Amino acid sequence: PPVWVRYRDNLARHLIGLARDLQIRLMSELVDARGHRGLRPSFGLPITLIARAPRPLSELARTLAISPQAASQLVALAERAGYVARTDSPRDRRTRLAVLTGAGERLVTAAVACLRTLAARPAPPVGPPPHPG
Repeated sequence: PPVWVRYRDNLARHLIGLARDLQIRLMSELVDARGHRGLRPSFGLPITLIARAPRPLSELARTLAISPQAASQLVALAERAGYVARTDSPRDRRTRLAVLTGAGERLVTAAVACLRTLAARPAPPVGPPPHPG
């Protein structure tokens, strides 16, 4: 049987496809139309968390279920792109906090606006057209 027959009723697969489509459309809008250079899909979750409040890297690692080293590398990439900075914690000199830069705040504002626009637009159908029978 054709491949679509095996996967046509797989809800998880379709939800993943929808999420990936949204991510591609959002990244395209932010990078191509709004000029947010150096942006990577992997920045989404940490920037979302940091936008709510500055976070210690150890907390980011725990929340994202990644190693502290991976969290540090991810923050370093976002830092090089200009969206995040590291600063000393006012409560504990041993702790470094990840905070949004001005460019990071503009990115979050643009991303929210893009998501609202994309949510208002009907999404194209996913997968092959329905088959009879």
